[in-house]
Amino acid sequence: MAHKLDKVDSELPPLRLVFKKEKEGTVHWITAPIEVAMLYSEPWANTWNAYHADFDELTVPCFRKLRKESLAEAGETAKGIDGSAKAIRDSISKFSNAMAKRFSIGKFRC
Repeated sequence: MAHKLDKVDSELPPLRLVFKKEKEGTVHWITAPIEVAMLYSEPWANTWNAYHADFDELTVPCFRKLRKESLAEAGETAKGIDGSAKAIRDSISKFSNAMAKRFSIGKFRC
């Protein structure tokens, strides 16, 4: 069973914050979060029935219910997250200098 669960992750394309598209010999970088999310989720669109005519009517109520049921726990979990500048700096320091420089100057590409 563990092998089946592990295999699910490898079926997804690698998570990228940008997508490289070539059109008419010109390279375009797609960086808009919604567009990136749409491109990333394309392989799963059929599995999720994302383009089914009743998708909104069938799926949205489930997510609303899930959100309502999870909101209190999410609030408690959020209280335990240290989002201070020091904690963020400490987390970033775990990356190599080259990686940190890419983040700081906005040139990070996955």
